[in-house]
Amino acid sequence: MTTPPTATLQMVRQSDDECHFNYLIIDYCSTPTCPASCDDHNACTADSCDTVKGCCVNTPITCDDKNACTSDSCDCDKGCVFTPISCKPKDACNIASCSNSTGCVQTPISCDDGNKCTVDSCDCEKGCQHTPLSCDDKNACTSDSCDCDKGCVNTPISCKPKDACNIASCSNSTGCVQTPISCDDGNRCTNDYCDAVKGCQHTDVSCDDKNACTSDSCDCDKGCVNTPITCKPKDACNIASCSNSTGCVQTPISCDDGNRCTNDFCDAVKGCQHTDISCDDKNACTSDSCDCDKGCVNTPISCKPKDACNVASCSNSTGCVQTPISCDDGNRCTNDYCDAVKGCQHTDVSCDDKNACTSDSCDCDKGCANTPISCKPKDACNVASCSNSTGCVQTPISCDDGNRCTNDFCDAVKGCQHTDISCDDKNACTADSCDCDKGCVNTPISCKPKDACNVASCSNSTGCIQTPISCDDGNKCTSDQCDSVLGCINKPISCPPIDACNVGSCNNATGCIQTPINCDDGNKCTIDSCDCVKGCVHIDVSCDDKNACTADSCDCDKGCVNTPITCKPIDACNVASCSNSTGCIQTPISCDDNNACTADSCDCDKGCVNTPIPCKPKDACNVASCSNSTGCIQTPINCDDNNKCTFDTCDSVKGCKNTPINCDDNNACTADSCDCDKGCVNTPISCKPKDACNVASCSNSTGCVQTPISCDDNNACTADSCDCDKGCVNTPISCKPKDACNVASCSNSTGCIQTPINCDDGNKCTEDSCDCDKGCIHTPKNCDDGNKCKINTCCVDTGDCQSVDVNCDDKNSCTQDLCDKSIGCFHPPVQCNDYNACTLDSCNNATGCVHTPVSCQPKDACNVASCNNVTGCIQTPINCDDGNACTADSCDCEKGCVHTPIPCKPKDACSIASCSNSTGCIQTPRNCDDGNRCTVDSCDCDKGCIHTPLSCDDKNACTSDSCDCDKGCVNTPISCKPKDACNIASCSNSTGCIQTPINCDDGNRCTNDFCDAVKGCQHTPLSCDDKNACTADSCDCDKGCVNTPITCKPKDACSIASCSNSTGCIQTPRNCDDGNRCTVDSCDCDKGCIHTPLSCDDKNACTADSCDCDKGCVNTPITCPNKDKCNVGSCKNSTGCIQTPIMCDDNNKCTVDSCDPTKGCQSKPITCPNKDKCNIGVCDSVKGCSTTPLKCDDNNPCTEDSCDCDKGCVFTPITCNDNNACTNGVCNNSTGKCDYTDVCCDDNNKCTTDSCDKKRGCQNNAITCDDNNKCTSDSCDKSIGCVYKNITCSPKDKCSVASCDPRKGCVQSDISCNDNNACTADSCDCDKGCVNKPVQLSCGDDDCDDNNKCSTSSCNPKTGKCETSTLKCDDGNANTCDSCDAKRGCVYTPCNDNNKCTIDTCGANGKCVFTPKNCDDGDPKTTDSCDKNTGQCVNKC
Repeated sequence: MTTPPTATLQMVRQSDDECHFNYLIIDYCSTPTCPASCDDHNACTADSCDTVKGCCVNTPITCDDKNACTSDSCDCDKGCVFTPISCKPKDACNIASCSNSTGCVQTPISCDDGNKCTVDSCDCEKGCQHTPLSCDDKNACTSDSCDCDKGCVNTPISCKPKDACNIASCSNSTGCVQTPISCDDGNRCTNDYCDAVKGCQHTDVSCDDKNACTSDSCDCDKGCVNTPITCKPKDACNIASCSNSTGCVQTPISCDDGNRCTNDFCDAVKGCQHTDISCDDKNACTSDSCDCDKGCVNTPISCKPKDACNVASCSNSTGCVQTPISCDDGNRCTNDYCDAVKGCQHTDVSCDDKNACTSDSCDCDKGCANTPISCKPKDACNVASCSNSTGCVQTPISCDDGNRCTNDFCDAVKGCQHTDISCDDKNACTADSCDCDKGCVNTPISCKPKDACNVASCSNSTGCIQTPISCDDGNKCTSDQCDSVLGCINKPISCPPIDACNVGSCNNATGCIQTPINCDDGNKCTIDSCDCVKGCVHIDVSCDDKNACTADSCDCDKGCVNTPITCKPIDACNVASCSNSTGCIQTPISCDDNNACTADSCDCDKGCVNTPIPCKPKDACNVASCSNSTGCIQTPINCDDNNKCTFDTCDSVKGCKNTPINCDDNNACTADSCDCDKGCVNTPISCKPKDACNVASCSNSTGCVQTPISCDDNNACTADSCDCDKGCVNTPISCKPKDACNVASCSNSTGCIQTPINCDDGNKCTEDSCDCDKGCIHTPKNCDDGNKCKINTCCVDTGDCQSVDVNCDDKNSCTQDLCDKSIGCFHPPVQCNDYNACTLDSCNNATGCVHTPVSCQPKDACNVASCNNVTGCIQTPINCDDGNACTADSCDCEKGCVHTPIPCKPKDACSIASCSNSTGCIQTPRNCDDGNRCTVDSCDCDKGCIHTPLSCDDKNACTSDSCDCDKGCVNTPISCKPKDACNIASCSNSTGCIQTPINCDDGNRCTNDFCDAVKGCQHTPLSCDDKNACTADSCDCDKGCVNTPITCKPKDACSIASCSNSTGCIQTPRNCDDGNRCTVDSCDCDKGCIHTPLSCDDKNACTADSCDCDKGCVNTPITCPNKDKCNVGSCKNSTGCIQTPIMCDDNNKCTVDSCDPTKGCQSKPITCPNKDKCNIGVCDSVKGCSTTPLKCDDNNPCTEDSCDCDKGCVFTPITCNDNNACTNGVCNNSTGKCDYTDVCCDDNNKCTTDSCDKKRGCQNNAITCDDNNKCTSDSCDKSIGCVYKNITCSPKDKCSVASCDPRKGCVQSDISCNDNNACTADSCDCDKGCVNKPVQLSCGDDDCDDNNKCSTSSCNPKTGKCETSTLKCDDGNANTCDSCDAKRGCVYTPCNDNNKCTIDTCGANGKCVFTPKNCDDGDPKTTDSCDKNTGQCVNKC
């Protein structure tokens, strides 16, 4: 079929589902008309035509059968399909069935197992649950169990005593209770206790009071008795007493007669004895005597100096000593000495060093200073120096720089000047430069084309010039241009098609041309045409016959085909038929039997089914039955058990619940129980005191309470306790000294007190103290002041420490005799270092320091040895430089100077190496041009010349690229063809041949457009089925697929309607559970969910009744608080809270008992008044108040003790004074007598001698510290005493070394400058130190230079004579012939024939050899040769 070329056609989709599709061809050039038939052959649509638009309308039909037990849908071939739904139980507690009117129904199952020992319920996941019943009656005196028929059984238990010490009983709250028996036998001499097997036991008590001063026994009525013992002295030197810890103690008596000139001691028979003491202190510097009050007196003697050059002092061993004085005034510019009459004298020193190159002066601290003068050059053309004899000298400088490229001269201001010479040859084709050795060099330049678009040449006047090349290839299908890198580029042009109906191509002679495309697809089911924008268009023909009972299609070869359809019922629940307008129809059958007690349904195989419904109670509180008219009904059960001791309710899961009521009135003072007829009974309990030490009362919160009575008699000297039979007991306590340093006693107010004993032994050379275990300790006084330069002792009369100097002289002239307070005498070696490294310093024990000159030897033939006063022997390397840059100069330790020719190697593969005597190795670049236009020539530093193939890629994918050895790159255009009927072929310069897909879009939203590789564009109908049963599916020519949602409605107020994408509309029963355990939930078909409030009243005044949304009914026991601390609150089930008063009597006569509403029972101790401050009031818990006298003994013999009725105890201290300013008096706490000790006059100053005067007190006099050593600075330090610090001696100049002599002080010695080198003259310069100047030697008539440049001459440091060695001239360069000339030295003749195609070397005979270069590249396709100008191999194709 063909279409007129002027018509505009559009194919419109009429219907779209998975079964059929039709299209209408609309001619927009005429009025729209409907096709003959709109039948889409779909049994699920009603077919009609829209006369306005001129297109068919296929409307989806409705398949609802009003049966809630089927899932309704539509099949394209069969029509409506009604599939029975499957109902599943919502959980393990329900059975599922289906109702035609409401759909799926859930019926609860029954879980009663007939066992009274389980609580029956249902779990949504697990199903029926049977939880064991708890039979715990909260009574610890019963054994609880359960009988399946009877229910709970509570059997009383039997309690037995655990052992012979207890009686057994039972408590409802805790169970069996063990009560201990009493074992008291009334005997104060036994310990009463109970044994678990034997029962009561009675063992003797121990009466040991741990007091060695008592005899211990026991009385049955009184208990322990402790009788004091009597102690006697062992002899005439002791007094007897008793110690609580050790028993009888012997204390030595004091025999001090107060006379400092006697030794006092005791004889066991005679008693105290007194003998005279010795006062000789073994000190030649004192006069010795004894004073009765002071004891020994050692008076220092007076020593005087013999003349003005000595100082007098005293030596403890020999007496008066004369020590020479030091005259050193610390001024290095004076000569110091001593005159016997005038004393120290000081004369000026001379500092002139006779050197015209120094400025001479003297510094008080450093001594003579000879400062070098500074010589300055008169101008920039002179160098200044100094001559020791004449002073400053001017020497002209040399300006020759050895460079042939400069003009050399000297400027008085700027100094040497070097100006460049001009090498310009006025030729633009040469590079002009200058060589330092040869002078001007003019090298021809190489001209290279600036890029691939030019040819280079040279002009002598202007230099390099560039000439452009031509790139026209005479082809109209290319764009011709030149690239600066690649050269000529002939880029193919692009010929795009003018529209979608043409293909563009190019002709080399004429350029771009257009060719029309063929759109015939050979298909009788399409209309073929071409659109200028879209290209080929293929529109499907319509085969719709408007009959829903035929299947319409099209055959590509025959055309339209219309086949009749067959309709069958989908199952036993439907009847099938066919309508020309709608197609196949399914009509459901009715199965309703009008009985509310059956579930009506239809089975796809059997037909109608009417199943009786099971009615189950909705919970454990109802009984279920069924009515044919209304269906299932619920009847509540009765849970009253006629027992006033239970609270009756019904639990929706467990059923009837008879919970025992709580009779606890929260009053621990009542016994709570319940009577089945009367209800709760609360009986008061009786409380008794457990013994004579307690008072019994009852607390509503805790029950019976035992309150201990107070037995405190306010006497700190008694131990207060309570006896269970007798009541309060107040036993006197025993006070023991805490240690051997105290005496113990007791005070009624504070209890035991400790009084320290007096340990003073009257000896001033002992330190008295007390040890807690041993008692008094008398440690000898430590007079060691830590100074090992003193001998320290203690004066027994004064107790003062005294000291004398230690003698440290070891009679050795090589040591210093010194003393250090921490280590004592030490003898460091005398410092013999003369600070001259050219002497060996040693010491002679008899004479002192010795300085021996050292001998320096050269270590090898490469060094000259000398000596430096500062560093010692030094090695100076000899100079081996031969002035030849082509030799490596070194020195051999045995032979001396060695001149080895250096090998010159090319720095890389791109260079040729040679050697110049003046500059050394030089590098010449290698020429790599191979004359081939298909290679890029370069040089690699590692590999040498590289000829890289030239890349002819013009970056144009539309050309075939190659290279010609003579012409260079060639780029030939390629030809492109379309790969199939779906593409147009063209060429892209970037990617090459490209295939452009044709556009097959026909503008119809109801077709799938695609392209077939053979036939071209194809158009198939679009399917709009979204596989969603909740939408009606169709297709609109403009919009495409339309999927309209369907509406689902609930069947009643107890259902919720929704839609399932797979099955369509479904009905879900409404869930009326509001999650509130305080409502009864149900559903009414008209009203919907109903929530009835639950009643929770348990008729008990002792509970607060409420309902918890999560837990249900809550009956919380109420709390009856005590109205105050004098009442106990409790609860009665019938009336509620009541208050009961408490009892507060503690049966103690020492307290007043009452009750405070805030604090509760109060037992306030009574105060028993004192008669006065010497009689104290006390209280007895049985008898009441009485008084007792106050004891005022403080156990201190150094106080007078008494009691004042107004003030109380008075302790008056004893005063001690012997009218001596050198003693301190104190009272002895053990004897009560005054003890006198010497005052300490030590001022802690080691620079004074300390003593005491009876009237004036302490005296402190300064000591003298001169040690008669001129090498020390003497002073005194308060903390360590005399200090002797070594002085430092400095050399007067660099030719001297300083040392110190104890008799003379600092001494200067000359240093040695001999360097043991026969080639130097040795001397010493006061400023510089040692100078070792090389000497001018001669060998016959000449010096060491023999003017032969083929030998080297030098001086032998051992002999002082000239020695000569031959020079070696090998420069290691194969391109030179090496020899030596006596006048010029080494000569290196280059081997160069100026032919770059030969390799130049030196032969074994010393003559040049020229070997032709090998250019064979091993390729038979090339002609191999060498370019004489460049030296590069040429390998032509």
